Amino acid sequence: LRVEGVATNAANETSHISYAVLDKDGETITTITRKFVVTQSVSFVFDPGSVAADGAVVVVKRSTDPVRINNSTATVHASGLANGTYRLVADGARFHQNDQTISTIELDGGVGDAGIYGDIPSYTMDDATLSLQTVGGTTLCSTNFTVLWVDISMRCGQGDALSPDNNLAANFGSNLLGCNKQTNVTFLDNGQIRQLADMIGNAAEFAGRVMPSDFQQNVKLVRDCVGEYEGYLVPGYSLYERKCETAIPRGQEPNVNDPSPDCVRDDDPRPMGVVYDVDTPGLQMGYGVAGGMNPTGTIIIKRLNFLQFAIFGRKRCSNDFSWYSRTTVIKTSSPGSAYYDFHNRPGTMFDNSLGTGLTTISAD
Repeated sequence: LRVEGVATNAANETSHISYAVLDKDGETITTITRKFVVTQSVSFVFDPGSVAADGAVVVVKRSTDPVRINNSTATVHASGLANGTYRLVADGARFHQNDQTISTIELDGGVGDAGIYGDIPSYTMDDATLSLQTVGGTTLCSTNFTVLWVDISMRCGQGDALSPDNNLAANFGSNLLGCNKQTNVTFLDNGQIRQLADMIGNAAEFAGRVMPSDFQQNVKLVRDCVGEYEGYLVPGYSLYERKCETAIPRGQEPNVNDPSPDCVRDDDPRPMGVVYDVDTPGLQMGYGVAGGMNPTGTIIIKRLNFLQFAIFGRKRCSNDFSWYSRTTVIKTSSPGSAYYDFHNRPGTMFDNSLGTGLTTISAD
């Protein structure tokens, strides 16, 4: 015997069903009554990209930049509820359907979907809520989630060291930020000590302040290069512009066109709620590298524009942070090797500098 409830019992209320046992002639032998309670089962299931490794539901705050992968999908699974219109209410988030904190949802066969994105970054884990209600405002089910967001800042002061809580600080030793030669930079890779290529250029540290501060999953700071210039002044010759790209296509998120190796990122926000990336745009030095056959005294002019942002899983969780690097060097080694010193041309300001915003993609 299968019985399906059509209305949920109120508190302390029961329903009942009676049935009769008949003899072969159809006469009642006995009547049996059974009490029962009509209940319902309602739950939210989020898309896999919104579920962290520890099982926490993470919804990303909407960026003010054009974003391709940001919304989360909340699916209602309900049994014991009639098909029809219900109400969704979010605290800390908004619905993609109407950009509001309250929206309607249609349940068909006990299932309905809603797009949701974060509105207010969480102060602590699981401090945002999503509720399913009747159109009259009675709450049927609710769940907690976290709204993730990252604010990015940049440190590039001449001679500054990496932040003390940056786990990569030990790798850089005496190598400092600003316009510097980065030499003998080592890092630990699966128990093996390895060395980065020697570089001359600009070193910057990027800090991503993660909200909530007690977030315990990895968040990556990544970047796209959106503009590049490279020019050569060989002694006795006019300027040769090898590269001048003002609108380099960005990577397809979550991929980027200028990824940092793992050894220069600190993706774990613990213990201070901050993640880090270090970049040293410039020119590689040494033997057997590009530019090694140029004559001594060759001046190389390099200009780069970047957009830095944060990624959690496959979802962007920050606005774009724009920054630039301007490097001008003169070759000091003979053909066959590439070693340089910084060079500042008379009449040209900021030949070697880096900072926030974008720079001109030219030799100027």
